[in-house]
Amino acid sequence: SEKNSQEGLAKTEAIMMASYNYSLDCSQYFELIVYMERPEFQTKVMGHKEVSTRLQEFFSNHIREQQRKGYMRKDLDPIIANYLAWGSSMGIMQFLDSKRTFLENVEQISQKQLMESFVRIMVRGMAC
Repeated sequence: SEKNSQEGLAKTEAIMMASYNYSLDCSQYFELIVYMERPEFQTKVMGHKEVSTRLQEFFSNHIREQQRKGYMRKDLDPIIANYLAWGSSMGIMQFLDSKRTFLENVEQISQKQLMESFVRIMVRGMAC
């Protein structure tokens, strides 16, 4: 509910973590979405394009709202910030997947801990 929703930078962090959690909970579908974003996948499927566009618009609009409320720097271009957050998140998620055993067994760092740290650093970099 709106009453229980997070505010400020915590809200942005929650949105980014939701993408990560979705990638864990629905890994095959998430991989399909990522694959369909690749330039060599020429899709005419409007459903995918609409979902992709809506997600981009949602997060860009979220950044604009965070700027309006004074939580995020006004010098950020919301569209560029959206792509940087998405691209960086995807890179970290791929890294976590490929280095899972090393991180957990050698470094004693959980994937979730590393992702939460990344999200916190990314969002704090956009903060006022």
